[in-house]
Amino acid sequence: MTLYFRQSLLAGFCLAFFLVVFSSLPNRGLVFPQLINSGHAFVFFCANLFLLRLLLGSFGTFRKITFISLLSITIGLVIELVQPNFGRDNSILDFSYDVLGVVFSALFFAQKSAAAAKIKVLLLSIF
Repeated sequence: MTLYFRQSLLAGFCLAFFLVVFSSLPNRGLVFPQLINSGHAFVFFCANLFLLRLLLGSFGTFRKITFISLLSITIGLVIELVQPNFGRDNSILDFSYDVLGVVFSALFFAQKSAAAAKIKVLLLSIF
């Protein structure tokens, strides 16, 4: 399996940036908790895009894009299910933001490939 480090570099830097920014925000008040919740979408957008670029390069088939995206969604679900064991609350809202970020990153990645039409039809049928 070939790994495409150069093509995934920008997404990796964006992922690191968003992780630092959203983890450094205070968790009190009216604005910051909501900003942290919506930050899940940005983080999972960058994380899934990083995985897609790292594993597939610039183009991928529908099956590969879907598999990697479902893997990212599964990781988000596992994180939410494990959080109560570490003193944090699990939230369906956080998971929905995770899914939203993954969906948009898959669409963003697939817009250049032939898999774009299949992914759009699949997403329209889901939503």
